[in-house]
Amino acid sequence: MSSTPDQTIKAYGQPEMDEECRWSGFFGRIVAWRKPGINIAIEYADSEIDSVMRSYTVCLIGCIGAWRDDNPEVFAP
Repeated sequence: MSSTPDQTIKAYGQPEMDEECRWSGFFGRIVAWRKPGINIAIEYADSEIDSVMRSYTVCLIGCIGAWRDDNPEVFAP
C-alpha cells in the first residue's frame, strides 16, 4: 500500500489507463491494467510530497469493463 504510481507501473508494466483526475475534493491519479490474467485499478491521491495509494481494486472476471462507457478504447472487450 505504500507504492508510488511509478513503482506499480514498473511491477505490472505499461497500464492501459493512466489518468490524472481532478474532482471536487480529490486530486490524484488512476492507473489500471486489463490484460489476460490481470484486472487491476489503483487510485492514488496526491499529497504534498508524493502520491498515496487510496484504493486497490482487483477483479477476477473483468469487472473493470464497467468503465467501458468512460474509456471504451481501453476497457471494451
